[in-house]
Amino acid sequence: MNATTLIRLPRARLVRAACFALAALFAPAIVSAQRALTGTVTNAATGRALEGARVTLEGTARETLTDAQGNFRFDDVAAG
Repeated sequence: MNATTLIRLPRARLVRAACFALAALFAPAIVSAQRALTGTVTNAATGRALEGARVTLEGTARETLTDAQGNFRFDDVAAG
């Protein structure tokens, strides 16, 4: 090994450690921002999707309508 190689090794480790630390620091914020509740509303008798059905999150004032395929989505839902 020459002197240049010896200088680069600690810097590479430092960069890797810094990247790992940043990823660990921001991971909870990234994960929590991605929580979503999704589902599909169908007719129990026919199994067909229900368009325009109102879906409400129990205990909140949040509500949405299903799309043409019966799908709905709530973003930023707390766990539990």
